[in-house]
Amino acid sequence: MTHETAVPSERLNWLTENHVRWWFENLGDIWSQLRADGVAAPIDRDLIYYVFIGATSQVYLNIAEARVLLGQDPESADTVKRHVDGLIGMLLPGSVAARGIREEV
Repeated sequence: MTHETAVPSERLNWLTENHVRWWFENLGDIWSQLRADGVAAPIDRDLIYYVFIGATSQVYLNIAEARVLLGQDPESADTVKRHVDGLIGMLLPGSVAARGIREEV
């Protein structure tokens, strides 16, 4: 998808409408509710899909670079846990999970 979404095309339109739009719209709806409940960070519902996809996947899309920069395996259990904890703390600062992470640190 990373390469497919770089250039406008009929194929991109089809992929987006048949495989992406549902996720985009539902994540936006869920995000709006989480924001209303005071759990989620103040990120616009129309942008959360891209914030979420980027924050969760970039370290793995650029895994060779991440290995050099981090000096460790991005797929190790410890690194994955720290990545997930960071995502929870950043995206869901009002969640019970984020409070638990802050207490651990």
